[in-house]
Amino acid sequence: MEVKIRQVRSSDLFRVIEIEYASFKDAYAPFLLLELYETCYNGFLVAEIDEMVVGYAIGISDRNHGRLISIAVDPKYRKRGAGSALMRAILEQLKQIGAKEVMLEVREGNTEAIELYLSFGFEKKGRMKSYYSDGEDAIIMEKKLI
Repeated sequence: MEVKIRQVRSSDLFRVIEIEYASFKDAYAPFLLLELYETCYNGFLVAEIDEMVVGYAIGISDRNHGRLISIAVDPKYRKRGAGSALMRAILEQLKQIGAKEVMLEVREGNTEAIELYLSFGFEKKGRMKSYYSDGEDAIIMEKKLI
């Protein structure tokens, strides 16, 4: 089963919204995902398996600093390589548009995501108390791209 990574298309947005809501307690509103599509097009990728969009990654870069806004894989398609393929691709994309480092926030209890980020060389740099609406803390992670 091959994972293909490509730029997002407007026709993918409904599927991206489905994945967002299946993946996160504090899902981004559809209008925000549309805004990210319009403003972060170069840093908005999707993963496909058998021509089905199964995941996405959104990243931005401002001068030397990149930020991973969101990465998610449909729960039915996890553990098939889509998350790792998206992570490799979005990090390369951010590097190409000038990022020297990338940061992200992740739920303290999202051990699966934290393990993925650690495996890609991210380091825990701090904590944001009660970052999420349910009061859970966020872990701040960073990775150097140079």
